[in-house]
Amino acid sequence: MVAEPAEPLLHCGVPVSPTGYCDECGRKVSPRTVVPTTDRPAFWARGSSATREVSAVLPPARSVNPVDRLGSATSYPTDRQFCGNPRCGKPVGQGFAGQPPLMEGFCGSCRLAFSFTPKLHAGDLVEGRYAVLGTIARGGLGWIYLARDTRLGDNHVVLKGVINSSDVRALELAAVERDTLIRLDHENIVRIVDFVGHPRPDRPDGPVDEYIVMEYLAGRTLAEVVLDPAGLRLEHVLAYAERILAAIGHLHDTGLLYCDMSPSNVMHTGSTVKVIDLGATRPVEDKDTPPVHTRGFSVDANEIKVHGVTVRSDIYAIGQTLRALLQAVPADPDGAEKSLSRLLDRATAAHGARFPSVAAMREQLDAVGREIRSLQDGSQRPARSTWFAESADLLDGGLGVVPGLAQWARGVPGFEPTPPPLAEIAVRLPAPAIAQDDPAVTFLSDLVALDPGALLRKLDQTGAATPEIAFCRVRAHLRRHETEQASAALSRATDLLGGSSADDWRTHWHTGLMSLAEGDTGAARTSFNQVYTMLPGEDAPKLALALCCEHLGAQHLDEAWWLHHVVLNRDHAQANAAFGLARLALRDHERATAIKVLDQVPRVSRHHDAANVAAVRVLSARLGDRDPTPADLADAAVRAVDLFDDVDDGGESRDRLTLVVLHAAFTHVLAGRAFPLPDDQDPARAAKIADVLGDPVAESGLRARMEDAYRRLAKCSRLRLEHGTLVDLANTVREMSRW
Repeated sequence: MVAEPAEPLLHCGVPVSPTGYCDECGRKVSPRTVVPTTDRPAFWARGSSATREVSAVLPPARSVNPVDRLGSATSYPTDRQFCGNPRCGKPVGQGFAGQPPLMEGFCGSCRLAFSFTPKLHAGDLVEGRYAVLGTIARGGLGWIYLARDTRLGDNHVVLKGVINSSDVRALELAAVERDTLIRLDHENIVRIVDFVGHPRPDRPDGPVDEYIVMEYLAGRTLAEVVLDPAGLRLEHVLAYAERILAAIGHLHDTGLLYCDMSPSNVMHTGSTVKVIDLGATRPVEDKDTPPVHTRGFSVDANEIKVHGVTVRSDIYAIGQTLRALLQAVPADPDGAEKSLSRLLDRATAAHGARFPSVAAMREQLDAVGREIRSLQDGSQRPARSTWFAESADLLDGGLGVVPGLAQWARGVPGFEPTPPPLAEIAVRLPAPAIAQDDPAVTFLSDLVALDPGALLRKLDQTGAATPEIAFCRVRAHLRRHETEQASAALSRATDLLGGSSADDWRTHWHTGLMSLAEGDTGAARTSFNQVYTMLPGEDAPKLALALCCEHLGAQHLDEAWWLHHVVLNRDHAQANAAFGLARLALRDHERATAIKVLDQVPRVSRHHDAANVAAVRVLSARLGDRDPTPADLADAAVRAVDLFDDVDDGGESRDRLTLVVLHAAFTHVLAGRAFPLPDDQDPARAAKIADVLGDPVAESGLRARMEDAYRRLAKCSRLRLEHGTLVDLANTVREMSRW
């Protein structure tokens, strides 16, 4: 139950944004809510009144005076000092016998000179234009100098050169960075301004050192953000992720790999984010150049040995960079970060299981972002899946079905909401969309069959064998309860996929379906958990996992609750999630909560009527030791009338459903309890209540209505025994004659 605030929430004197965080101090503000009567997570208390779209906005940028950065880097770490001779490469300038390390000298092995000292100093004027102020940072290959552009109003710029001008490899990489920056034009990649030369201080008449002149970015690197994350929030991590992926995706589209992603190489400046230090970039096809990378953010040496530097190694480094940011964000009490954490798990998984492209990662990031923002502001963000086909199947566990004649013939139907049987879940979960790279995609897209048997015959007629045809066979055999044949088809799909089968989410999905059909809930959960990690923005894996958790019982119900919630919260048309939440609420005898989630199923949904049937049954049921109140039963009566208001032939179904309400009201009255109805009701609503329960609601009137309903149902029965039982029930409830 939610207590609506009378005025906007304030914190630090300013309104709180729809994300639930104070825009001034960055702290999360607790909503004004009544403490729930259940110990379920607090997301039940969230409202959905916010309508403003919340985008992945960046946090306020902290402006840093460029002059304050001067002198922040004065020495070069000895563990990165190596001889520049490509045939030598041994450590140089190391400390020895208590003596300090050397910044300049000669290699002890090949006698090549080395120097790791800055080549430019305050007061130097480069090419008569750039007035050097000093060093501000140390890059992977060179010192970073701050300078003023004397021809453009003394605007600050950055000069970047090679630390050790004798290092052949470093000079080559500097040339790569220069050429790369000249080619690129992207809002999230640092911009080159100029390319200049300057004589070496020790050889003024000799060769010049080359420097790249780049725009100065007034802000902080993400490494600095991680060290001082005050105000950093989950949506900020999303914003950083979007910009980083846009930049690296642009590089990949131009045939280049970045190779050295880390928080130190991303700058947040003003209202944008820019990737800096492109010295390690290389063509995608380059398999020979030794890679440059940052320890802790790059793939291991074995992967480089086996696969080389690839798009997937860039994705790994992006994942590690974003994980460093996510770990600096306070944990969300509602677990909003869970799907983003799964996304990073896949980005940093083994080579074959990783996202195959930046585009694939961005697609899932977009979906995860919609989920997170919906959790934060309560607004829906529906989107059609490209990985799963739309399904019309309802997994309601029978809750949304009007009790049938056979049930009434056995007496008043019981009310024990349970999840759907495992075998039913196996055939009613959404089917994967057909992979567009499968050779049989056109055939399968046009395939129409009335039943699984006909489908299998048509598949046999093709004589083709592709992974999608094999997966289609798995699902068809499961619908025919042929688990052995389904298992054989799954093995065939695995064979056709070859070595990639273990990294293909479809394999895990169909393995999960097989486990459900065989009654192994734990194994099914393991498979669907893997699919969730591989497709963290999709609803279907979360729904499958939630249903498994419902079956696994008490220790897994909170997980089921969260999974159903995030699916429904983002899209109220996900009726299966609404029924899942209703079942979980009913386990705790939370009638109002169950009704609340069932009412979220929109009128345009094909399952809206089923949700209303379920609501009538919930309102009329005894939950634990809690009987329905007169107000509950009045609401149930109105809903029952509304359900069949526009249905011409709904007489039998109407009788079967209104009998549920009548029996509950009869039990209430028979116990000697009053049945008061509000005096200020809308006349139309009052008429609907009277139509079902009578006015006033009294024992004699309820008996007459139940008797009439039973006799009408008896006329509908085609079975002699069933007909007789329904007539007997009518006689049982009829009012006794007094003469």
